[in-house]
Amino acid sequence: MSSNSIAFSERYIARGKARIYARDYAGVGPAFVLMHGFPDNLHIWDDLIPYLVASGRRVVAFDFLGFGSSDKPADAAYSFQQQLADLEAIVEGLGLGKIVPVAHDSSGMATLNYALTHPDGVDSAIMLNSAYSEDSTVLWPEMITLFATGSMQALAVAIAQNADQFGWLLTWQQHKFREALPDPQKPHFDTFLGPLIRDNFIIQPALAPHSCSWRRNSSMNTPETQNI
Repeated sequence: MSSNSIAFSERYIARGKARIYARDYAGVGPAFVLMHGFPDNLHIWDDLIPYLVASGRRVVAFDFLGFGSSDKPADAAYSFQQQLADLEAIVEGLGLGKIVPVAHDSSGMATLNYALTHPDGVDSAIMLNSAYSEDSTVLWPEMITLFATGSMQALAVAIAQNADQFGWLLTWQQHKFREALPDPQKPHFDTFLGPLIRDNFIIQPALAPHSCSWRRNSSMNTPETQNI
């Protein structure tokens, strides 16, 4: 069952001059607030949402600024601090009160920093395939390493601004992701996850230019939010 077959309210939450896109599934609180990583969007949760909703809990999934159906303002300062503020806007705009933030991948920063900033506003926190600070034992995907390494900034920007080069890099990384999967999971990757990642960069306005800004402001080597 897909989350698209379950009733939800579409909401656009004001965030300065921009808007954040959210899907709100009715239920009791504290709400699960599902956050995506890089380079995906709220649809990364489509397979899980039906089970959470079936339990009777309220579920909210949203796209961070620059991703999915949220606005992609060219002059925005994309960073982990910005993503924390996006989460705060969702909680306030939907009147969620105490929440269970659920992180995947790079949204671990927003999850833990929200818990640190709003300790009374968090019932519990869940982090999946995520990290909070640099760890030499973690092997990041190659494309993520390229975009998160300060010394490779010029190369990353040049690749992101060249459609052919960036397309090659994205296709290569998708193949690497697929190679690591068990065979039974590969068809689902081909029909769901692969296109989800690819569409973030192909459908205009695309993610690629914004991902460079996000990378410069949110390098894994110097995460802004460690200062909170």
